[in-house]
Formats: sequence, C-alpha cells, structure tokens
Amino acid sequence: MYINNVGKHFNPEVFVDVESRLLQKREKVFSSMLMDTEMVQGTIVEREHTCGKARCRCKQSVPQLHHSYQLTFAIDGKTHTITIPKDKLSSVRKGLKQYQHFRLCTKQLLAINRALIKRHPSLLKSEERL
Repeated sequence: MYINNVGKHFNPEVFVDVESRLLQKREKVFSSMLMDTEMVQGTIVEREHTCGKARCRCKQSVPQLHHSYQLTFAIDGKTHTITIPKDKLSSVRKGLKQYQHFRLCTKQLLAINRALIKRHPSLLKSEERL
C-alpha cells in the first residue's frame, strides 16, 4: 500500500486489475467488430410513385402507386441516392445493422482507450523523431 501525492492510499494491485479488465474489455469489443457481411452507411427510404405508362394501375381514378426502396447517404456533405432492388433489400438492411454495430463498437473502444490513458498515460506511443 502506497500513499500518493494527495495523501490518499494507493493499491497498485487494484490499478493493475482495473487496467487488465479494461484491456480484456477492449479485446472483446474489438473481436465483436469482425463482420462477415458488407457494411452499408445510410438510410433506407420507401418511396411511392407513379410511372410513365398511361394505362398503368398507378394512373387509375383510385391509384395503386408503385413502391421502391432507396438508400440515401452523404459523401463530403452531398446527399446521394441509390435505388435498391427488392431482392437486395434484406442484404442492404443487414449491412446497415453491421455499420450501426461498427459505430457503437468504435465509440466503446474510444471510451476504453481514454480510460486506459487516464490510468496510465505512458500507454500512448511516443512519436519517433528522425
């Protein structure tokens, strides 16, 4: 048992135990980030619309509109839209869930790394100067 510079007792075993638990948690979060599908960023939008055919059901007095699905996403602040074929919709939804999971894991990893640095600042790798 040691006394730190504030006069409080400091137990190094507790420090090492907390650090090892944080490292284990970091490894667990990192391993859960490994994914078997393609990640997709964006939002799925369902759209109802009419087509260009004059005799189509969407042009009747009681219209039955067509449905399509689009993936909307931003790149460099500019919004883009891609039409998703119905047979690919479940795959794109799975990719969106993977991306959300990836973002959550990234936030958790950053929080763990901050906690480790607070406990032990020398964990930061020093830059080598040429």
